[in-house]
Amino acid sequence: MTEATPRTAIRDRPGEEPLPGVEVGICATTNYPVRELRQFLWWGRLARVDSFVIPDHWQDFTPRMLWEPSVTWRASHTNGPHDLREAFTVLGALAQSAGRVRIGVAVTEMLRRHPVMVAQAALTLSEMTKRPPILGVGAGERLNTEPYGVAVPKPVGRFEEALQVIRLCLHSSGTVDFDGRHFQLNGAVMDLAPSNSRTPEIWIAAHGPRMLALAGRYGDGWIPVQPPHGPADYELGWRTVRHAAEAANRRVESITPSLFASVVLAPTTAKAETLLRSTLVRYWALMGTSAQQWAELGSDHPLGPDFGGYGQVLPETLDRRELDAAIARVPPEVARSRCVSGTPRQVEATIRDYADAGLRHIVLAPISALVRRRHQTYALWALPRLVRALR
Repeated sequence: MTEATPRTAIRDRPGEEPLPGVEVGICATTNYPVRELRQFLWWGRLARVDSFVIPDHWQDFTPRMLWEPSVTWRASHTNGPHDLREAFTVLGALAQSAGRVRIGVAVTEMLRRHPVMVAQAALTLSEMTKRPPILGVGAGERLNTEPYGVAVPKPVGRFEEALQVIRLCLHSSGTVDFDGRHFQLNGAVMDLAPSNSRTPEIWIAAHGPRMLALAGRYGDGWIPVQPPHGPADYELGWRTVRHAAEAANRRVESITPSLFASVVLAPTTAKAETLLRSTLVRYWALMGTSAQQWAELGSDHPLGPDFGGYGQVLPETLDRRELDAAIARVPPEVARSRCVSGTPRQVEATIRDYADAGLRHIVLAPISALVRRRHQTYALWALPRLVRALR
């Protein structure tokens, strides 16, 4: 297999329009202790990344049974996959080290926290940063609710009200009233104001039609997970967001079209293909694809005809024997559909295709860096070069 000709090789030819610049962010798991996250953030500043975000989870998608050195080198350095720090506390600890890098959460939800509490946390963070924090929000996931007795009543309707409440808190002064089905505010006060106009930005993780419409009506950014059909799906989603924004009399230019993508980086195409066959990457592909997506590829999803992807995962309820058999059934095309993979030039070319579909900011989760320590070393070397090329 040979490396595909990168689009960067034809950049700035006479008479051609320059390729659009793409901002690059990095996602780091809170499975790392704060001191290591701070070191990673310093690396990000040197690499000139645009954003540094962390997820907000009580447990990870990876089950304990897979957290072993043969699957990930991190197994020898942690208490387990669910050894996770609280997101906003970590962001506060990182804020003074961020410089011009935007920090934030990608993503949290308003099922475990009241939306006023989320707004207060984001406004507090804005006092510590030079640029507006990113407040990534989504409808929530089963692994953070069901095991802990957190109710999920009509999640999309509740989510819309929560967005309205957060925007009231971020942009209103004086007392605030809100009379909704799920939330009620009666003379509520939120006098905490963003420092020096660094108002936190709400970036919405939206995929289905109703959520995409909410992103257009209320979001300062749109940050979906990488869609199964790549840039074509992304372009359709961005079109829905734009139309909803226009219908709400909002400026489309005020919304940042972003993307959250797992990335598998390797020095050669062959080595990237080997990483796609690793247990960890195939597990993430298994959990990140729905039964419908497998059916489109002509196969049955190993976890059943009703499996819907990450939102339905309860990692500690999985059976090891069944899970091993399911992972073994993940074909390369499924793993490839759930991440941006290849050499740095191939990854850049893929991201440029998303830019043609409207993308302006991509957040990369370097999943290959978790497989072996040498893959992390390579990712730390390659990502700064990717950032420079995309600019």
